[in-house]
Amino acid sequence: MDNKSYTNKWKPIIIGVLFLLIWFGASFFNGRFTWGFDYLQYYPLWFRLGWVLAGMSALLSLGFWVPGLLIINDRFENRKLWNLVLLVAVMGGLFWLLRQAIPLLGDGFLRVREITGGRIFSLTEPLTTMVHGLLFNILSGNVSDAPAATRAYVVISILSGLAMVWLYHRISTRWFENSYWLATALLLGLGFNQIFFGYVESYAPFMLAVLAFAWLGARSLEDEGGALPLVLLFGLIVALHAKGIFLLPALVYLLAAKWPEVRQRLWWVVPLSAALPLAVVLAGRWLSPDIHWEASLGEIPKNPLLPLWDGMRGYGILSPGHWMDILNQYLLTIPGIIFLFSALLIERARVKLDRTIIFLSLLAISGLAFIVITDPKLGAARDWDLFAWVGIPAAVLGLHLMKQKENNKKILMVGGFLSLWLLLPWVLLNASLDLSIERYLKILGQDEKSSAYGYENLAIYYRQAKLKDKAEWAYKQAVENAPHNPRMLYNYGTILVQNSRPTEGAEYFKRALVLNPNVYFYWNDYGSVMLRLGQYPLAREALERSVRLNDSSPDAWYNLGIACSIQQEWARADTAFLRAAANGFSGDWIYAYWGEVQLNLGQYPSAVKNLKQAIDAGITDSLTIDSYHKARAGMEAGMK
Repeated sequence: MDNKSYTNKWKPIIIGVLFLLIWFGASFFNGRFTWGFDYLQYYPLWFRLGWVLAGMSALLSLGFWVPGLLIINDRFENRKLWNLVLLVAVMGGLFWLLRQAIPLLGDGFLRVREITGGRIFSLTEPLTTMVHGLLFNILSGNVSDAPAATRAYVVISILSGLAMVWLYHRISTRWFENSYWLATALLLGLGFNQIFFGYVESYAPFMLAVLAFAWLGARSLEDEGGALPLVLLFGLIVALHAKGIFLLPALVYLLAAKWPEVRQRLWWVVPLSAALPLAVVLAGRWLSPDIHWEASLGEIPKNPLLPLWDGMRGYGILSPGHWMDILNQYLLTIPGIIFLFSALLIERARVKLDRTIIFLSLLAISGLAFIVITDPKLGAARDWDLFAWVGIPAAVLGLHLMKQKENNKKILMVGGFLSLWLLLPWVLLNASLDLSIERYLKILGQDEKSSAYGYENLAIYYRQAKLKDKAEWAYKQAVENAPHNPRMLYNYGTILVQNSRPTEGAEYFKRALVLNPNVYFYWNDYGSVMLRLGQYPLAREALERSVRLNDSSPDAWYNLGIACSIQQEWARADTAFLRAAANGFSGDWIYAYWGEVQLNLGQYPSAVKNLKQAIDAGITDSLTIDSYHKARAGMEAGMK
């Protein structure tokens, strides 16, 4: 072997070792601009050392074992059906076993809260919201149930992942027939696959559709498929999420390239594709019992584009910090593909510019344009899932370039191992409850962009886990980061009340009401606290405001009935309890309080009925028993 071929043999391995060393070194920096490849920092030193040493040893071993490993790979190439069965079975198990521990990152808790509220309608992602909402209704039986909502997202995430695996199988089979497992390993190790490990967000179906669009478009330009299905698929993608519009330049190029084939049928295909998103929106409007206009309009960002400049470290199109975040996004989601580009560049591989490369390049550039101009509302590190799709066209482009290269098995072998090895700590991090919380807190501390919503997510988790002290701390952080946000103030007041500090909680309710006096349950909870504190006139005033804003709230009517009873306004109390019962109030104490009111109004038969129902439900305090006997005596006296 001459020196040149020997050097070429080791170039990919050396690049792979450098990748491992960069990931290992980043774990000691813990910086604002290393979030995409510093996740080893959350593991103990022994794990990091073991990971990098084992990875380097494996890569160096490939330099000696390549011929033998290629022989083993070749033995499996002709078993395509078994390859697919084994692949789907293994990945389905991994998607479930290593699924996301808690829906902290991104908008997971917000998504769960939306569909538990019965949401089916959306303006920006109509088909995605409808599918998740309908599946939730099936799993929960139309009952508000947060675990069922989480399961709906997990199921759709994993099913989308299995469909992605099938597409990976198709790509590897068609483009790398003699390197199937090598190409498949590289695809399975891409960081955006975390979306399919039971990730509680809405992007999994969209990412599946984007991969299908890239793959089918490439196949069409290789004259192995039609172009018209891509037009319909584009409409479906936009229905899944409005950001699919960024795929339009690539679609226009594809149609221009296939013009003789498609020109006679575009007159009906294009209108049909354009009608798909509108049809889904109308279907959501028809199916949804509550349109949630406020939430739907809130999805449309008022300032969706980044400013040109936001300082050196800020979020501006020309800001260096923003471009560092973009680099982190790609390092997190497609490190194996970046390795392929690096290896091709160093080996000076010749690229034959064809229609497929132009199409895939347009897709990749459109994805880059999206991430360059779009504002990451939660901060780049927490909004990585919003931008995860941009790695998909870049991945397909990298594989197509690798397909053109002769003797590509060596690079694919190193890339496949490196991709899986880099994915391992990323997936394990999200599958661990403690590690995912640790990373989440660190990201919130490093990047305060919309961190109030991040702390709110964390507080919701702590409340569900019955960790009230930690929930109080998280809500306090949210208030400190957004002191003029009424929802944050209200949430903090709520947890203070739950932690037996009603006086402090009432102050935060008051601050929330000053900022937004049009939310009925703010007034209801404030009135309820005033009852506890003995401030009955204030309680009555607040509860009257609550029922004026929403006269179908059973809780507000019930609390108003208690306030009026204490002030001995029996007629108003009777009306309030009547409205509470009519609106479905389910607590048994309403019968005791209402019976007492009816006793004072001389409505003895009704009082007997309600007080007896309270006693039968286990309310046997002396006041209720005495009132029951008085009501019976009054009823019997009236009958004589």
